[in-house]
Amino acid sequence: MPLATILLLVGFVTVYLVELRLAPGGEDIGSNPMAEILMGGLTGSLARAGQWYRLLSSAFLHANAQHLIGNAMAMGLAGYALERIVGHAWILCIFVLGAVCGGLATIFWMPPSMVTVGASGGVMAVLGALFMTSFRLPRGHARSRAQGRAAFFGIPSLIPLHASSALHVNYAAHTGGAVFGLLIGFLLLGGWEDYSERPPYAVGATVLAAFAAFSAACSAHAVSINYGYYGPASRFFSTKDMPRRSADIVAQGETLAFNYPYDARARFYAGVAHLLKKDRPGAETELEQAIGLDDNAPGLYSRDLSNNMRILLATLKLQDGHRIEAVAVVRPFCEQADWTHEPPRLVSFVTATHLCR
Repeated sequence: MPLATILLLVGFVTVYLVELRLAPGGEDIGSNPMAEILMGGLTGSLARAGQWYRLLSSAFLHANAQHLIGNAMAMGLAGYALERIVGHAWILCIFVLGAVCGGLATIFWMPPSMVTVGASGGVMAVLGALFMTSFRLPRGHARSRAQGRAAFFGIPSLIPLHASSALHVNYAAHTGGAVFGLLIGFLLLGGWEDYSERPPYAVGATVLAAFAAFSAACSAHAVSINYGYYGPASRFFSTKDMPRRSADIVAQGETLAFNYPYDARARFYAGVAHLLKKDRPGAETELEQAIGLDDNAPGLYSRDLSNNMRILLATLKLQDGHRIEAVAVVRPFCEQADWTHEPPRLVSFVTATHLCR
């Protein structure tokens, strides 16, 4: 019986039910990036800020039911076949390490503010390992079937043209997981004795699987702590409520700040709304509130949002003749090692006003 595969599938479903329970209005967290972050989603900025547990916690989250079903189908079919070949311990190791490799690929290749969730990195590692270790099977139907499953799920997941347009697909995670799976499968094949039914290093795999389970528990604990620190997901508005045009900002900005007073994005939109209504004091107050919320939650909000809030407030401070305050507001922007690579309009502003000197 594929106990490890069943355990992972139960974990996916259980976590998804928890997502529905905690998400505002029972909606899928895929429509609310802040909810994804609060429940353990991965972003490069948060990982680099020290929250490396997200490499693992994000692997058990899914954006919506379609996302869950797709990963569960691939994991169930490929996991069953791989577990029969390599055993319980090795498949757990392959999934967890594949998820970590997929997360690392995301951090290095994708925008730092992009939020990613899903088991795809681990599933792709299982598919890659299944393809390689299937060569241990006798030539014939069993080997062809295993390789067919790996190719059926794996190849389309690596080609953007064939991916579902309904989801924002993280190809970095897919690629990172697949490369790890192929590599670990190759290494297992190389050390596999002809007379042995299972791959080598069984004791090491068992120890590593136990450590993986412990790491997953620690990751869940870290998520619960941060969820309690940041507050419930209902404190943050979802993507569907985000203003798209200047007229929407004027109409919705103050309402968003009233309904979501602890969401820096809502405060920012309220500040812009006041500014569009020629209410400079109101704009400065809201922007100061937004920056304060951003400072109290390092890495939670996107770098673009943080930079835009600071530059806008610094502009108002300069226009009021408060240069010292403007310099203080923009200092975190200037302390970024690569601030000169930010959008040209921001760089031009701080360069022309000498705020970063």
